[in-house]
Amino acid sequence: MVNRAEGLAFLRARIAESVGAHGHDRDITIRLRSCYARVLWNHDVEDGDLLASKTDITEAVPILEDTARYLRRTFGAKHVRTIEAKREIESARKKLALLEIWLSGDEELIEPMARANGYDSDEAPVERPAASPPPPPLREPDLAEIVEKFLDGPGL
Repeated sequence: MVNRAEGLAFLRARIAESVGAHGHDRDITIRLRSCYARVLWNHDVEDGDLLASKTDITEAVPILEDTARYLRRTFGAKHVRTIEAKREIESARKKLALLEIWLSGDEELIEPMARANGYDSDEAPVERPAASPPPPPLREPDLAEIVEKFLDGPGL
């Protein structure tokens, strides 16, 4: 399994190559930058690594914002990739805000934050109700079904 530092180094090298070969505003470059930002912000924060995590998330947010602007400009505001990019920015910003509250050491802010994120005052996770199961995946129709519907459809 590749560790996080190796993954980031690999992505930095691929981004540089992609920018040199294709430019900043090409889909492959944008996807690589988005992946790099996701690796930066979307990982478990360990107690000894809070400041490094804050730095990583702070670096990731502008990259995610650039990605979202590109996607909105290229695909439009309603496109699924644009919507996902907006959600990812919101998640990264939320994680950064929570981390800043934690690093502040302000007990009045930390306790409500912990409760809101599933921890009671004894640091034990609060049981949350189970989420409903996801809907079954859509089944792709086979060729016979498509032909049958086409033949049974309205005449030309």
